[in-house]
Parts: sequence; structure tokens; C-alpha cells
Amino acid sequence: MTPAEHLSCPRCRWGGFAAAYLGFLEIPGVTPPEWSRFAVDAPAALPGLQPKTPVMSHVIFIDTWREAATPRAWADALRERMPELFGLVTPVTIDGDQQFALLVGSAYGAAEADALKAPPLAVAFELLNPDPRSWAVQEAPYSFFFGEHETLEEADGRVQALADLSIPAFALRVTYPGEAGALRVYGGAYSDEDQARSMGRLLNASNLGDAPFTELRGRLPD
Repeated sequence: MTPAEHLSCPRCRWGGFAAAYLGFLEIPGVTPPEWSRFAVDAPAALPGLQPKTPVMSHVIFIDTWREAATPRAWADALRERMPELFGLVTPVTIDGDQQFALLVGSAYGAAEADALKAPPLAVAFELLNPDPRSWAVQEAPYSFFFGEHETLEEADGRVQALADLSIPAFALRVTYPGEAGALRVYGGAYSDEDQARSMGRLLNASNLGDAPFTELRGRLPD
């Protein structure tokens, strides 16, 4: 399905927004039983010293696709055109089907996220969805944590290793008291553990089911 066909499909557009706000939808007779039984642990704080960098609490929900390649291409294009923003490719489940949402951050509150809909971003996505009023501001303060690294090169290597497993991930910079910094690698952006079950199933299939589900702290790397 092309982006234009997807945007003209009422079911797809409704499903995308339902996923954004409600997370996983269990449809009797459609949803595989093993998906219904799958659970992600409630968000938990990581052990040890906590960074002073705030939680990236909100994102803009743009749209969903059945394959990850299209939102990844849009995310890469956004990175090149507007490096102060970044696109997150986030697995979601809609009507029992695995899909991939394109989210845009970073924002540290609902008002800040809404302000991202300004013309520069709208122009960047004009071929995808020309009406920013249809983009939903979503509270998504939680993510899966894949480790912390000293350099951006190491973090990018981890992101690529996860991409080789078909797991979309990204790196954010955190700062600790005393100004020590590190790069954290995360996957997905969700409102709660129920919404995160789609990503959790992907991780479980790649033997990464022990990745902590925790607060999404960080800022874009310099």
C-alpha cells in the first residue's frame, strides 16, 4: 500500500489513531491468542544513578504502515532536513496486525509537542500528510532500554545491530549530576505497558525480552 493509498483508507487512518491512543486492540476471532496473553512489565526505574535529563514525554503521531521501510525512510529524510527533530519508528498492533507508526519528537510537554506542527515540519511532510491538524499529540513517556554507551559511535553501532534484527531503535544523550554524559539506546515510545506489547513481542522473538521498559529520558545528540 502506497502512502497515498494508506491516507485515503478510512480504516487505516482510524486504526492508526486508535493505536496511538489505545495501544493494543484485542479483536475476538482476529487477534492471535498468544498475542492476547503476552504482557510487558510495568515501567520501572533503572538501577543506579539517575540522569538529570528530563523525560521526553510527548510525540506527534503522524501515520502507520504495515512495513517498517516506509516510516524509516521518512524518519531518515526528516533527520537530514530538520536535524533538531527526529522520527521514531514504533511498532504497534492494529486489528491484530503488526504495523509501524511514525512519531516525531522530541517534546517535553503537550504544548511543546503541539508547537512542532509549525510550518517547517508541515512542509517536510507535505507529500505524506498535508494537514498538521490531523496529527495527534500523544503522551509517550516510556520506552525499551537497550543500554548506555560513552560515544555516539558506540550507540549508533547498537542501533544498527538492533536494526539488523528488524528492531527500530534510536539514541538519546543524557547528563548526570556532575555533568557526566552518556548515550542511551531506546526502542519505541509508548503511553503504557499495554501499548508496548507489540514491541515486546518483537523483542521476545529476538531473545531480547529482558530489555527494561522504563522512562524515556534524553535529548537529541549534538
